[in-house]
Amino acid sequence: MTAVSFVELEVKSRFAGFTLVELLIAIAILGILYSLAMPSYARYIQESRRNEAQQTMFQTATHLERIYTRQGGYPKNYDVPVSEYYTFTYVPLTAIDDDYFRAYKLSAAPKSGSGQTGDICGTLSIDHQSKLGASSDGCW
Repeated sequence: MTAVSFVELEVKSRFAGFTLVELLIAIAILGILYSLAMPSYARYIQESRRNEAQQTMFQTATHLERIYTRQGGYPKNYDVPVSEYYTFTYVPLTAIDDDYFRAYKLSAAPKSGSGQTGDICGTLSIDHQSKLGASSDGCW
């Protein structure tokens, strides 16, 4: 090889990769994008889990109405759905007799440590008159 080819080889190898400063700038840009996108993604996940709980509550309320139509009252005991993110509770109200009731309240409270704990809507509820409740407005 001649001296000229060593210079060409040195020039080519010098431009073959990224510098440390360029990599740090790229990492900083990715960090900024992550910090902007992550809260929106977390909020989206909370909303989708809340919507799933609401659908479960509507399905449960529909089933309770079928029981009311057939039996003339809401049951004393009812097996509520199980969720990874919410604790569902069924409370019968206003007794007709020992086994059936005229009213109920169904609620869904976020489970602590489940990712729904910080949800602004908090505990969701629905009753026998389809009155919807939540810790803040705009949750249903």
